[in-house]
Amino acid sequence: MYWVANYKVATCVAAFVIVQPSNEARQNNFFASNSHNIKNLEQEIFVMKYKIGVAALVGSLIAGPTHAEAPWAVQQFLNGFFASLIFNAATASTPDKPVYKVGVENGVFWMGESSAIVLKKTTGVDSVIYRFSRLPLNDDGTGSFMPVGEMTVSALTPLRLSQFVSEPGLYTIEATMLASGRPVGAVKKIEFMSLNRPNVSLVDVTPKVTSIRSQAPSAVSVAIQSDIEPTKVTLSIGDTGKSILAVKDPNTGNYTANLLPIGIQAGPYPIFSTVYYNRAKSTSASSADSISVLTPPKITLISAPRLLDATDGDVQNSISLKLKNLVPEATLPSIAQDGTQNFQIAWFFLGNLVAVQSPDAPFIFQFNGSHYAAMKAAGLKRLPISAVAFHKDQPDLTASSIGLSIDTVAPWAMPEWRIEKNYQEPLLVPTAGKITLAPVTPFDSTAAKKHKLKWTWSFPSSPSLLAKANGPTISFKASAAGSYPISVVVSDDKGETRSLTTVIQASPPTLLMDDVKLSSTPSSNRVPVSLSPKIKTSSTHPSERVVGYQVLLDGVLQSHGSTIKPIRVTTPGLHTITVRATSNFGNVVERNEDFTAVANQPPSCDPFRVSSSTNKDGSTSGVLIGSQCVDPDGKIKAYSWKINGVPVLGNNSTRAYAFVGCERDVTVSSFASDDSGDTTEHTQLIPRKSVPIACN
Repeated sequence: MYWVANYKVATCVAAFVIVQPSNEARQNNFFASNSHNIKNLEQEIFVMKYKIGVAALVGSLIAGPTHAEAPWAVQQFLNGFFASLIFNAATASTPDKPVYKVGVENGVFWMGESSAIVLKKTTGVDSVIYRFSRLPLNDDGTGSFMPVGEMTVSALTPLRLSQFVSEPGLYTIEATMLASGRPVGAVKKIEFMSLNRPNVSLVDVTPKVTSIRSQAPSAVSVAIQSDIEPTKVTLSIGDTGKSILAVKDPNTGNYTANLLPIGIQAGPYPIFSTVYYNRAKSTSASSADSISVLTPPKITLISAPRLLDATDGDVQNSISLKLKNLVPEATLPSIAQDGTQNFQIAWFFLGNLVAVQSPDAPFIFQFNGSHYAAMKAAGLKRLPISAVAFHKDQPDLTASSIGLSIDTVAPWAMPEWRIEKNYQEPLLVPTAGKITLAPVTPFDSTAAKKHKLKWTWSFPSSPSLLAKANGPTISFKASAAGSYPISVVVSDDKGETRSLTTVIQASPPTLLMDDVKLSSTPSSNRVPVSLSPKIKTSSTHPSERVVGYQVLLDGVLQSHGSTIKPIRVTTPGLHTITVRATSNFGNVVERNEDFTAVANQPPSCDPFRVSSSTNKDGSTSGVLIGSQCVDPDGKIKAYSWKINGVPVLGNNSTRAYAFVGCERDVTVSSFASDDSGDTTEHTQLIPRKSVPIACN
């Protein structure tokens, strides 16, 4: 895209165009002054405005002589010793405090004007006698006021001052009120100064020219003929322009002000001069065409390229402008009124003046690689092009500019490419990865987009390979091992192509069973024995894991599931235990382990452990019998008993028996069963140690 900015450049070129009177010399100097940066022009405008402000301030401090330098009579007026009586319609007039209306302006009566003095209606007064006295303006303080005449008029009749004020000077009027010819009330003394209006004339009668947009000041000088020295002088363009304090030249006595076209429109104007005597002032105007105020033409952009491609160095680019507000043709008599051909446009390309032509002609230019390199060397991101429109008769005051900043792209050439695999090899399925096509040398992305750089990928149509291309990158997922060829063609709108190929080599993962441990219960391995296999697996693929197990005994499936369950071995001898694992990828691995189961050894029993209890007479009342059986390869799980061949209740390892009557012995049998189910019987005759005496 392009950016447009208007700049105020006209005011800065005034110093360059007054050297040569010819239009050609003016334009040459104008171009020289405008070939620098627009920002420098704006800085010069600021400095010029600052100098104008300082000149005005200095002028206000030095304008006119001090009171001490003026004659004594004038000093009295400037110091406020003389003041006219202000008529206040809201104040009642009485004989003690009479009120008069005097036609003077801030203490000054302008010679030749029809001002008068009159008494406000006052009760008891029928007439007034006015006595006029004068002191010359050049009096040095030694003279006195001399009578110049008097007149009696009716109380409400105005008396024209010009009847007695016939020349400049300081005047007093002594007003005495009369009633039937006799003085009444207070006598009023009124003082004022009489002056001829100053004669103001332009020193240079050649019409001046200034410009609204550029704020270029015009120095205007006037000569003033006055009865006394003014306290200050101001000049303005027309009666509505800004008043500027004029500075007196001590050598010539002329007053000069730098006038600015502030608050007015374009057109011819008179110069208004205002001469001040303390608070009194006199304003006069020169001829209507003493100064012309110009408005530089307004530049409107019609068309311009939004993007410049340095690749197309031979393409003819164009910018078209339109000028409006061509007021110099109508407002300045010195400008030839021949139409827009009097206006020209100076074109600046990369800060250099490259063409001066008619506004009706488009600006034609080329943009190539050298221009782009110059931009980069200057740190520019956009191409700067500016145009300055001006009238050939007044280039310094009619200059108007427009600046464009146009986007650019670097010269384009198809780069070389290389394939980058964004995955580690070997590639184990299932897997995912990316392949990127990278440029061998960097290229400008904007230029690539402009020239429609694109990548066209080709890959096998297979359910085991899912691929998606996005510009210079292709992403894929491979679910089965195999070789998958990939190719890509890079192309642009200039017909350049580059072709590259590669192969995705996918391999299956490997599931390993690293270790198998068999845990037996009982640990002696005698049958029946419970076996709990514990295994350790690994895989070459980080995502592969075991999801199912099988355990076989001598080739016969004993258990299966997502976890390993114990199996039972019931026969002694050498057995083959097979553990089989299945992964989430469907891979199966198994391992065989030998296991020897041993036969069970039944319990062995020693003679009972017997203890006796006795009656009071010393005979044996009973016995406590304890079994002494042990299991050499396991443990005793249960006991059962028989007394004299008859089963009795109880499953402990001890049994009590009480003798009855003259019973002399008892036959006891114990049955010890081990954890394998084998039982050992032990039978023993237990004698009664002592029978009752009655049984002997």
